[in-house]
Amino acid sequence: MSNRHTAIVAYGEEFFYGGEGISSCSPGGTMLGPPDTVVELGETKLTEKMFMDHLSSLGETTYRGDKYRLFEHNCNTFTNEVAQFLTGRTIPSYITDLPSEVLSTPFGQMLRPILDSVPIAPPGAVPGIGYSKSCCHASGHECTKRSTQENLKAHLLLSSLVTH
Repeated sequence: MSNRHTAIVAYGEEFFYGGEGISSCSPGGTMLGPPDTVVELGETKLTEKMFMDHLSSLGETTYRGDKYRLFEHNCNTFTNEVAQFLTGRTIPSYITDLPSEVLSTPFGQMLRPILDSVPIAPPGAVPGIGYSKSCCHASGHECTKRSTQENLKAHLLLSSLVTH
């Protein structure tokens, strides 16, 4: 079974959602390391301030850490919503459909209670504060700014969690 972690890169940082809420770090700087795949999503017309205000709002409501659910409300849900906000485009359906595909199998149904009980949190993330930048520093990566043109581009990062 293979599962995917997704994140979005915008304004020179990687943003993702887990059991501690919304966090960010330098691109490829999570504990999963560099992504397996990078998908160009397009450019945004939004300012960085508009984006950060939107993330703060999401982090206080829809994407608080306590709302994380591995199969229903996860990193893929977050990445899809943020991609739509930034570019008007969604992430590929083979990613967003994966949880329901897994749950439709007997093995997925058997694993669900176990996986639902496992907390999912990036190292160094601070719980309960909405959006957090702390994970990148915990992993030894520094968040760096890129040129203005690069900041307007949005990328989808895909990392394999389990591959058999």
